[in-house]
Amino acid sequence: MFMKYIWLVPLFPFIGTFINGLVGRKRFSKKTVAAIANTTVALSFILMVLSVFELAKLPAEARNVTVHLFDWINVGAAHISNNLNAVFNVAWEFKLDPLSAVMGLVVTGVGFVIHIYSIGYMWEEEGFARYFAYLNLFMGSMLILVLGGNYLMMFIGWEGVGLCSYLLIGYYFDKKFASDAGKKAFIVNRVGDFGFVIGLMFIFVAFGSLNFDQVFSRVAEVYQMGFNYGNWHISGQMLFNIIGVCLFIGATGKSAQIPLYVWLPDAMAGPTPVSALIHAATMVTSGLYMIARSSAIYSNAPIALMVVGLVGATTALFSAIIGTAQYDIKKVLAYSTVSQLGYMFMAMGAAAYWAGIFHVMTHAFFKACLFLGSGSIIHAMHHAYHKTNEHHKDPQDMRNMGGLRKLMPTTYWTFLIATLAIAGIPGFSGFFSKDEILWKNAEMALVYGHKIYWFYWLLGAIAAGFTAFYMFRLVFMTFFGEFKGTEEEKKHIHESPKVMTWPLIILAAGALLGGYLGFPQLLGKYLGHIPNMLEEWLEPALRHPHFLRATHHASEAVEFGFMGLSILIALIGIGIAYLFYIKRPDLPEKFVNTFSGVFHVVHNKFFVDEIYEAMFVQATKNLGTYLWGFDVWVVDGIVNGARHFTIMVSEASGYFDRIVVDGLVNIVGQTVEGIGYLFRRVQTGYVQTYAFVMALGFIVLIGYYIFR
Repeated sequence: MFMKYIWLVPLFPFIGTFINGLVGRKRFSKKTVAAIANTTVALSFILMVLSVFELAKLPAEARNVTVHLFDWINVGAAHISNNLNAVFNVAWEFKLDPLSAVMGLVVTGVGFVIHIYSIGYMWEEEGFARYFAYLNLFMGSMLILVLGGNYLMMFIGWEGVGLCSYLLIGYYFDKKFASDAGKKAFIVNRVGDFGFVIGLMFIFVAFGSLNFDQVFSRVAEVYQMGFNYGNWHISGQMLFNIIGVCLFIGATGKSAQIPLYVWLPDAMAGPTPVSALIHAATMVTSGLYMIARSSAIYSNAPIALMVVGLVGATTALFSAIIGTAQYDIKKVLAYSTVSQLGYMFMAMGAAAYWAGIFHVMTHAFFKACLFLGSGSIIHAMHHAYHKTNEHHKDPQDMRNMGGLRKLMPTTYWTFLIATLAIAGIPGFSGFFSKDEILWKNAEMALVYGHKIYWFYWLLGAIAAGFTAFYMFRLVFMTFFGEFKGTEEEKKHIHESPKVMTWPLIILAAGALLGGYLGFPQLLGKYLGHIPNMLEEWLEPALRHPHFLRATHHASEAVEFGFMGLSILIALIGIGIAYLFYIKRPDLPEKFVNTFSGVFHVVHNKFFVDEIYEAMFVQATKNLGTYLWGFDVWVVDGIVNGARHFTIMVSEASGYFDRIVVDGLVNIVGQTVEGIGYLFRRVQTGYVQTYAFVMALGFIVLIGYYIFR
């Protein structure tokens, strides 16, 4: 009953965008605008929940429902490859299966909480209706991406969230850094999207369709046949590797992986709820969802999987290191997001797709809680600076904070729970998902013999230690010790309103309890056979590699050992943070002074932005300058030379025409005119004159004959 109306889930937010975007600013109060925006998302969430409950009642093998609305594009048959005559037929259809169900619930659920939080956070801001119109548009686009039944609909949503990121990151368009950040996000994502589009072209040419079910049903056939076009042949595995890498290039843009991660830290220029929405529930998870949705392709592409795992592991460690040297609270969380996304790609690279989606879900809870918690802190600090006329101080600099746990207890406790989750402390959601990812990479090396995954595991394990360190560094600098500002500023710091704290409590509950949906089988076996509900739920929607062959057996003791090692690494990171920022608060300054060069490089993010600026931005500008010079001096020179030559020829022609041609004509005319003048003198009209002329002529004539 409810599943057939799944198309309304993305439609509701678009209705909110239409109403608030068209008449919200001029006709509605802020309360009405907020009510419209939040109601539309709430309706999407409720319908999503009801549809998922209905889906769960079906047998596992039947949990794949497609709702066809209409044929969108229908182009006649054409021979493309593999002796395949394909019709480019794309329908406007929505797909509800276990994978889209999980993603849909995460997007609508976390998105709804962020919408509620936004009411309090954005109440005093200009453009209230514009903000919620953009936020609803973001939600609608992401839901089309998640629920679309084919790759082209996914691409529509893919581009939609890219557009919305530009609008929301650059929300404060009157500030140059914000507008620059919006443009940066848009342009960097266009680079990745190029690879995604190439991948879609390969899919259509190889499979003759962009419909998910049709493509995945032909995987075995295409893998066996390979790709044939004339005399050109590519093996099936190579074809799948090419498609996998192309699609992954798109994912590195949307999900902020090396080398296209640089836009995400700058996304902090937007309002904090936007940061939470982008970093936790929507845009950055789209690349992960795309790979999980394409698991049938990736499970036949071992090279592509290794590329995904390598980039993910490298990004996880690289970004975690950068996060240890940042002082802006949102920048720390931004690099944390990039690092955690790296973990998700590590899972995908190990073909543990369900573990990647598991971390997407748990990360949505604790990262949204962390960002909204940071927003609560920034909101309080900004209020204090405003009241004391200290506008020059940065409300996001952790060096200006300290001791806030007593002033903002709800924010503190919810932030601490989310921090324990991301650090991977047992019992919290992040422990279950992150430990599963690390184990799956170790298993690929230990059990299946792919030794390269030892390297991935090592990078991920080290990154886990850095994660625990920089997150508790953030907590200790922000909430512990003495307040770094004045007593007058301290008086004006207070807890955020309930419209902002209740979302924190809800998300903190998810950060605490969400991990039990994916309770590891190893522990569940000894605790009353607790099932791994999420893995079992996602099983029908995911494909597994056929090329994996177990070469060894890993005992339970080994798995427990890796789990214990993961916990130990997290505790070491927390312990070092405690030593540096609680026990010996003088150590950070000494460390920075001793290793000033290293700290300078890490604090400046390894100068990647500057390198990109020189290699791409400035190089493009220089190329533009050279092309401009070529245009001015060569192209324009030729054109201007031709113009001058034409002018000279025309002037010479004009001179010849005036002096020679016109001269001759004028001489003839003047001669005739002179003769005419003489004859005109005798044509007086008097009879006596004519008689005189006749007489004169007669005399001349007679004289002629006489004297001849």
